[in-house]
Order: sequence, then structure tokens, then C-alpha cells
Amino acid sequence: MKELLEKSGFEDAIRRGDTGALRDAVASVLKTGSGARLAESLREMMKK
Repeated sequence: MKELLEKSGFEDAIRRGDTGALRDAVASVLKTGSGARLAESLREMMKK
């Protein structure tokens, strides 16, 4: 997962405070199988 975030530019977007780039980076990661599984896990955790 860390590699996906790095490739998407997530960390750089955070450093710059660029919310548009951050949104794009997260969207890019969520389109992957690993990202989708992470999102589902987070949804399940929020239900508890």
C-alpha cells in the first residue's frame, strides 16, 4: 500500500498542502484492488 501511495504523489501533495492533488492521489489508489480492500476495511471499522 505504501508503494501505491508514493507512486500516486500522496506524500508530496500533503507536504504542499495541495488538496486537489491529494484528492486525485487518493482516488488513484482507491481504483486499485488493494485500495478498494483498504477502503472496505475502513468502512467496516467505522461501523463498530
